[in-house]
Amino acid sequence: MTDPLEIPQPMMATPPRRGHPLMTALAWLVILASCAHVIWDANRLPTEAEKAAEPLQLSLAAELTAKMCVGLGDWSPEARNMILDQARALDDEGRLGALAKAVVAAELTGLDDARAELDAFRADLPNETHTDRTQAYSEMLDVLERLYSTPEDASATAPAALTADEKSLLELHLGWVGRLAPLVRPLAEGSSERDALLAPLRKMPLVMLAFACWGGLCLLGGLAAMITLLVLSLNGRLRHGFGPACGRGGIYAEVFAVWIAIFVGGKLIAERFQLGGLTVSLALTFGGLIAALGWGLFRGVAWRDMRQDLGLHTGRGFFTEVAAGLLTYCMAIPLLAVALIITLGLAALQRHITPDAPPPGHPVQQFVVGGDWRLILQVMILAAVIAPFVEETVFRGALYRHLRDATGRIGLILSFIVSAGVSSLLFAAIHPQGWPFIPVLASLALTFCFAREWRGSVLPGMVAHGVNNFVIMTLNVFLLAS
Repeated sequence: MTDPLEIPQPMMATPPRRGHPLMTALAWLVILASCAHVIWDANRLPTEAEKAAEPLQLSLAAELTAKMCVGLGDWSPEARNMILDQARALDDEGRLGALAKAVVAAELTGLDDARAELDAFRADLPNETHTDRTQAYSEMLDVLERLYSTPEDASATAPAALTADEKSLLELHLGWVGRLAPLVRPLAEGSSERDALLAPLRKMPLVMLAFACWGGLCLLGGLAAMITLLVLSLNGRLRHGFGPACGRGGIYAEVFAVWIAIFVGGKLIAERFQLGGLTVSLALTFGGLIAALGWGLFRGVAWRDMRQDLGLHTGRGFFTEVAAGLLTYCMAIPLLAVALIITLGLAALQRHITPDAPPPGHPVQQFVVGGDWRLILQVMILAAVIAPFVEETVFRGALYRHLRDATGRIGLILSFIVSAGVSSLLFAAIHPQGWPFIPVLASLALTFCFAREWRGSVLPGMVAHGVNNFVIMTLNVFLLAS
């Protein structure tokens, strides 16, 4: 198939529309202001009033840690003591995390360790600064202490008796861990209630193993692809698909600014009126793209030219570009592995510097927890189809095109480094996981920029982006869905 990049441009009666420097400067003010707000909002510490207003609930990150420890402990009994050491991460969740750790200790190593955790909790409870929560902590502590006062050598054939109010109290504040509390191994070994609760966890080791094998295969494939492309490049046989400067880069800065202003500003308005859910996210994400592309048309760019400039074409053939996208995903894995190590270090640093900082996470995880397959399907479509299409169009399409045009005079290599670096940092910044996750998100974005430069089309980036989000969302469904 003929490469669209090689199609000669028709003769034009009038010169192409170009952006005005003042409009470009205004667009960058909007872009930087929007990104600054997202960064500030994602990383700011909650005020005392916000802490008091927050529901007293164990975070999803802590619940996932507890589930992984219990699931691995059930799969490998001889490693339970070592697994319990990993549950110390629950200490970072504050007092609810400490109570959750006592439940996990009861499950993995017995009631004696659980009582030791509860004794330490009671000794430290007078130091609680949020006195309005002391009563709830004290009530949960009383329930757990009574539950775990059973002698360690007592045989158990049925769940410990709790009143309906006590069950509601533990489940309200500790979620899944609260449901596990009266069903831990020493108290309810072999009970039908315990088996039903833990049944989903029995597949967890297999899920983690499959995920590790998938990552390992992609890692090896990605390294092989990187080496092959490097050799082809050094031999001058690697084709460069990104087109020359189009002269409309300033307008594409405006296009990106329109999208990010609608996306960020719309979320602010939605929060102001307490609106949320997938419908609002979809409207802002896709509706913002429609408005942004409409702005480009309003500024005088023909749709044919815009599609070409933004890479909204099938390049050297649809299936060829899809294959390039799968290859791009594999090449992202080695960078992602390195970035993940950096992120773990930054997360530990964040916990040390700001212990009150909220744990990293993504809002879509909340939609997965309930296990409603219709809702999960909607989330998967949003995360693996719509978000990659929109984000690749605006970031690797409009923003990257603008940056490459603006920096073209400094040479191909430097222009790519600057353009890919700036667009990738902005891409990472607007995601809500917080600053420790910037290396992970930026590493993915850098690979998508490489695909854009290599292929010219944004289709490979969309494919790689979609596959990455699908894999992550699938893992979340297996680990978090009830």
